[in-house]
Parts: sequence; structure tokens; C-alpha cells
Amino acid sequence: MLLPNIEAHQVDAFDTLVHAHPLVIAKFFLPNCGFCITLDPIWKKLMKDKDIKRLNIPIVSVHSDAVNKSNSPCIKTIKGVPTIMAIKKGGIMKAKYNGENTYDGIKNFILNNVKQSGGGRVKRRVATRRRRRPGRGSQGKSKKRRGLHRKQVKSRKLFYLF
Repeated sequence: MLLPNIEAHQVDAFDTLVHAHPLVIAKFFLPNCGFCITLDPIWKKLMKDKDIKRLNIPIVSVHSDAVNKSNSPCIKTIKGVPTIMAIKKGGIMKAKYNGENTYDGIKNFILNNVKQSGGGRVKRRVATRRRRRPGRGSQGKSKKRRGLHRKQVKSRKLFYLF
């Protein structure tokens, strides 16, 4: 779910977005920041990616002046811009991206956080238990075959060289 940018005058829009969804991916930026300008084409390319489009989470770019009056606890962790962050419901920071500003790095960050939270259309494998035969050990072998029989265990004697 790709959303338009949250501009500087939309303080309430960020708070309602963060409190309404279980996971939000947000990029905090300033329009006159050099690093934000170089990150912008990478971010736009990510928004066109098929894997990112299939996710059912809001991904948004937030003007950093829009969050100065916000009540969300994740705002206190922003030290500079650009900052890419995964935010849990209630405005709590789940993870902050600390890698290089590359296409693959940011894409992996987004996909890993969606998998961990269980959101989106990511399928989980269902674990199945194997049925054990009665009378066997935990590994399916008897104690004798595993070499743990009492007669086979020998005590070790310590000796010292002086």
C-alpha cells in the first residue's frame, strides 16, 4: 500500500497512520538535504518493485517537519535525515536501517521486517512433527547402537609429565 508523501503541515496524518496499522515503513527526509536528494531515486525505484508492491503494509515518505509535534515514541530516535524506519503499531520503533543507501540493502530491510512481523502476503511454513516409534531413543537409535552402553564407556586416567 503505497501512500503519498506526508508533508510538513500534516502532523495528524502521521499519528493516525502509525496507530492504525500494525507495521509502517517510513522514510524521514528534508527536501533540501543532499543525502535525501541522492536517496530519492532509489526510493522511487523501490516503490515500483514487484515484491514491495505485493506487501500489504503502508510505505510512506515523511517530511521531518511533520513529526516535530508528533506524540509517537519513534520520533525521539531520529537523530538525522534521511532515516528509514520500521514502526510497529502505537508508534514504537521496530528497526532502523543502518546500512548503505543501496537498492538491495533497503529492499532486504523492508522484506525482512515484514517477514518478522508476519504482515503482508509472506507465507509461513507450517512445522510438522514426525511420529516416533515406541521404545526408541530420541534419535531413533537404541542406546547400544549410539555407543552409550555402560560397558563401552571407559574411564580416563590423567597423567602428568614433569
